[in-house]
Amino acid sequence: MLTLGQLLRYTNSASSGTGISERASKVSVRGAKSGFRPSWKVPDPAFHASPGVQEILFNTQSSNSKTDRRFRKPYQTTYRFPLEQATGNPYPSGASADKLPVWVYCSCPAFRYYSEVAVKNQGNTDVIESDGSYPRQNNPNMEPYVCKHIFATAKQAMDKRRTIGVTASMSTVQDDPAKPKGRNPEAPAIGTKSRQTPKVSATAANPQSLPQTWLGRLSYILFNDRTSR
Repeated sequence: MLTLGQLLRYTNSASSGTGISERASKVSVRGAKSGFRPSWKVPDPAFHASPGVQEILFNTQSSNSKTDRRFRKPYQTTYRFPLEQATGNPYPSGASADKLPVWVYCSCPAFRYYSEVAVKNQGNTDVIESDGSYPRQNNPNMEPYVCKHIFATAKQAMDKRRTIGVTASMSTVQDDPAKPKGRNPEAPAIGTKSRQTPKVSATAANPQSLPQTWLGRLSYILFNDRTSR
């Protein structure tokens, strides 16, 4: 399992054209949540004895531009820091990125198609967004680099983890927010109208009441009203 520092160095060395630092500088953070997740383990077996992970969730956007709508879609960027194997406590607040093993995830297309499988092979994420096949065209050398959203928020994640104790709660988040949420099988298909309760006529609801049309009232009297005979 690689450390956060190693992932960032791989990313920096693999970036071409516009540098990753310049692209990451345009990423904006729209919100963050943090806490301790006691029921989850990172994939690396070396940390399975750990009582949980420190977790930080960022709501990120590729740009803070108010005019360019192409890059304003929000993504979920996630960090999970395992605890020290020996003590079961968080790594010291002054620990550098090179000493922090980390599990990362981002819902953006770049992480899905370029990074996810390569980073998973190092034990630093799970297959969530992609189909698990090797990125032979996008990342043929399987270099474990990350997307600009992770690169941009790494420093904030390191700072936030210092305030997360092992007794904190993640009660406001789903059991595993990085995993895709399943649809309700009884919910209507996307693009279709929801199923509504069929309308019931007044006569069907109350057989003693007369129908509202003259033909209906005539039929009702001829075949149902026997009081006049």
